[in-house]
Formats: sequence, C-alpha cells, structure tokens
Amino acid sequence: MTHLAHVKSNSEYSEYTSDVERSALAALAAEKAESGALTIVLTDREQMQTLNREFSGKDIPTDVLSFPDGTVDPDLNLMYFGDIIIAVPIAQAQAKRAEHSTNNELMLLTVHGTLHLLGFDHILPQDKDRMWIHQERILDQLGITIQSLE
Repeated sequence: MTHLAHVKSNSEYSEYTSDVERSALAALAAEKAESGALTIVLTDREQMQTLNREFSGKDIPTDVLSFPDGTVDPDLNLMYFGDIIIAVPIAQAQAKRAEHSTNNELMLLTVHGTLHLLGFDHILPQDKDRMWIHQERILDQLGITIQSLE
C-alpha cells in the first residue's frame, strides 16, 4: 500500500510535523487502509474556532476536526482520505493537563483524526469503545501510552 500524509504548518509548529506525519502513516498502515493520501494542518485557536463555527455550528475552538473526502486525487491517482485540522495551542494545554508531551498529544489527535477519515466515530458508546481500542493499539505501536480523548 502507498500512504502519503502531507503536513502543513507555520514555522512556529514545524517541530511537530515529522511525528504528526509518522502517526498518520502508522494509523493508515495499522488499519490496512487502501492506498491513499491525507493532509494535516497544524493551526492556531482562532482559525480552529472559525472552522468549527463554519462546519460544526459551534462557535468555540476545538482540538481536532476531520473532513473526510473519499475521492481520487487526480494528481496522485490515489484515494484522498481528507483533511485533519489540529489546534496546536489546545493540544499544548491538553498535554499539560494530562502531564505528557505536546508531541504525544499531537500524535494522539492525529491518530484520532485519521480514524475519523477512515469512518470511525464515537457518537454511540459501542462505536466509541471500538474507536478507542483501535486508537490505543496504534499509539502503542508508536510507543506512546497516554490517556485517550474523552
């Protein structure tokens, strides 16, 4: 399988891009996703609040948003899974509260967002249990043991 993860960030967040990319690729491989690509954008609170208001109707910032696509990228001739947007300042605050590194929090959010692009959800309790099992398994493969999102 060919999996591509493109990470976009400003220079302030560039230190996180390689581990974010690695965690997305690990999630795609662990889930045996078909060949395809996705994009991850590392952003600030303000842009995240704007996106959350526009697409979810919630005028508050959030940690991660996923926008599934599912079309074939004509340039790559691969499935385009979609986009993941992560608010780095929110991830930093969550990491501090949970007493782990920002990098680990961003990797958790990346795996979480990637699973959403692959069709996982956590609205119903049984779906949440399933998603959390997959999420924790992928994080374990990455050598990360932290509390899952609640």
